[in-house]
Amino acid sequence: MSDIQSAFQYIIIIELLGLSVFPLTAYIFSSFPDKGYAFSKILGLLLSGYSMWILSATHITAFSRSASFAILLLIIVIIWTVALIKKSLTAFPLNTLILIAIEEVMFIGIYAGWTYLRGFSPDINGLEKFMDYGFMLSILRTKYFPPLDHFLSTETINYYYFGHYLASFITNLAKVPAQFGYHLQMSFLMALTAIQSFSLSTAFVTKILEGSKNRMLLKQIGAGLLSASFVTIFGNLHALIYIPIEGISYWYPDATRFIEYTIHEFPIYSFIVNDLHGHVSSIPLVLLVIGLLFTLFTTNKTPELNDTSLIKKFKNDFSTKLYPTVLILLSLTIGALYATNAWDFAIYLLLSGLVLWTKNTLSIINANQKILPSFFNITVLTKTAIESIALLVCSMLFFLPFWAQFHPISQGIGIVPLGSHSPLWQLGVLWGIQVSLSVSYILWIKRNPTQLSEKTNVFILILIALSFLLIILPEIIYVRDIYPTHFRANTMFKFFYQSWLMLGAVVGTTIVILTTKLANGKLLTYAYVVMVSIFIFAGATYGIKATEQGFGGFNGAKKSIDGTAYLDTKYPDDSKAIDWINQNIEGQPVMAEGVGDSYTDYTRIASNTGLPTVIGWPVHEWLWRGSYSDPLLPQTDLEATTGIADTVSTRVEDIKLLYETADIHVIKTLVEKYDIEYIFVGTLEREKYTFNEETLHTMFPTVYENNSTYILKTNIN
Repeated sequence: MSDIQSAFQYIIIIELLGLSVFPLTAYIFSSFPDKGYAFSKILGLLLSGYSMWILSATHITAFSRSASFAILLLIIVIIWTVALIKKSLTAFPLNTLILIAIEEVMFIGIYAGWTYLRGFSPDINGLEKFMDYGFMLSILRTKYFPPLDHFLSTETINYYYFGHYLASFITNLAKVPAQFGYHLQMSFLMALTAIQSFSLSTAFVTKILEGSKNRMLLKQIGAGLLSASFVTIFGNLHALIYIPIEGISYWYPDATRFIEYTIHEFPIYSFIVNDLHGHVSSIPLVLLVIGLLFTLFTTNKTPELNDTSLIKKFKNDFSTKLYPTVLILLSLTIGALYATNAWDFAIYLLLSGLVLWTKNTLSIINANQKILPSFFNITVLTKTAIESIALLVCSMLFFLPFWAQFHPISQGIGIVPLGSHSPLWQLGVLWGIQVSLSVSYILWIKRNPTQLSEKTNVFILILIALSFLLIILPEIIYVRDIYPTHFRANTMFKFFYQSWLMLGAVVGTTIVILTTKLANGKLLTYAYVVMVSIFIFAGATYGIKATEQGFGGFNGAKKSIDGTAYLDTKYPDDSKAIDWINQNIEGQPVMAEGVGDSYTDYTRIASNTGLPTVIGWPVHEWLWRGSYSDPLLPQTDLEATTGIADTVSTRVEDIKLLYETADIHVIKTLVEKYDIEYIFVGTLEREKYTFNEETLHTMFPTVYENNSTYILKTNIN
């Protein structure tokens, strides 16, 4: 299949998913100038994808292309029938149509452009790609969820796989090969991130400047483009500072590892390195949560200010269908975050609680009341608690099958020891842009307190406050994992990423508002414009430099985006064997292959076929299941059946023994122990082990052979 054909088929499905729910998004986001068009694609994907997932996870129907299409068709019929009956889709104003057109041009342009650039670096190899691509392939072979872990035979994935599932869902619907679908999903996520950020910022600026018709469309577009850039393609101050110092030796990943022993990535880096990891897959879901919360916060029915009756408060909320609709979708989206990138679940539950608390507080404040006591009004606290608990419970119920099978991998909370904190100047390099722009806006609001009467400004302040908290927290606490020297790395990574998204979504608005409101001709105004210009230049400098370096300076020949084509050159015999496996082996029988370190080419068979191997990348399984030498968590089927401890280290040694022993009895015992149906012998197995091929050939027939690579079938089943 050609790049153009695969990209076209993929985007057709995406557009269909978006159109399937557009009447619903237009209803929910009716106050947005684009009527929520930018959110229709992710909402359509979430509703269709979740419906297929829950039906499969509860064994009602198997995951298949036909079932997925049937679900999509049903959603189209239901939503569009309701819209036609209620006549909810009326003619949109010209400005709305212009914004929708801009978003669609942005979406297609970024999707097509990034897909084209991917041809300069298409290999699904390096970093986390063997894990991510293997997840996709395992899911595509799955009938009933949860999917099998291709790194650990007979066990299901004990990690956040819902983002990989959504990629597989589109790939399956579009009927494109997975090695194309992987890259197309990354292009889709990047394009979606840009237009959702654009939409949020246009909504913010429209609310704040409501009533002002002076060049409103230009302000909306300006705010949208700025936020889309700060979220999606800009970097921090690192490049602006260090390129003049380091010159041609400057290396773009340094901006994400600047503080020693930590990780602090942001979207443009993620899109360049091309790992389809949970923190990337969750971006559109995160922005959808922010959009839903903004709708909930700003469009509730005007209450009776002096009425503090809890029942009447709920009656007021439920007097329209918007409130329960938004809460249900918010629960679904936050639930999806847990299965996509579990850290985000806690962060956006907290954000939801803060937004609901503030919303309820504002509903009882009148001119004679002070804000702080109102926050602790018994009605406010009770209503917020009920809503927050309902949100938590519903989000868990939506993804109960995932909660039931997933064993959390965190090992508790630690306190950051003295001497391990980040130097303030380094935090300034990382966050100088967003913090300066945010603080400037806070100072302006402080000098103009009447601006707090506009709920959008309050909402923006909530996003800023939570973002600042997430920046500070890794200096105080960290979540324990298996990395002793990099103990803060994952915590800082997960928290900083969300701060980047939230602050990026608001800074476009803050820039447009301040450049509009600050007095012309004043020195302060000129200083602000100069500061903003420097920040835009700095962010763009990193984005351009990182893209150039990440794609090899565009010096190499552009290739197909077929992510597995490199195997034909690197492992030609193994590559042909992988093709044979994908064409001839159905289901997910266990295939033994050589074991090596994480982030190497070992598990190339499991990761390029979706067939589980006895043990894939050992450190990954150690991270996901608690230990290298202690029994794996949750308890494996093997341990439950035999009563013998099942560990990563045991599996590594058993595979070594399988390839190297000449003892027929030992080989047979290992084959039966791990339910091995195939044994792969190829390039890396020959490099890793010294084995008696005659013994293996005597015991098992060869089902595939090409030069020095062959596959044996054990006939155990």
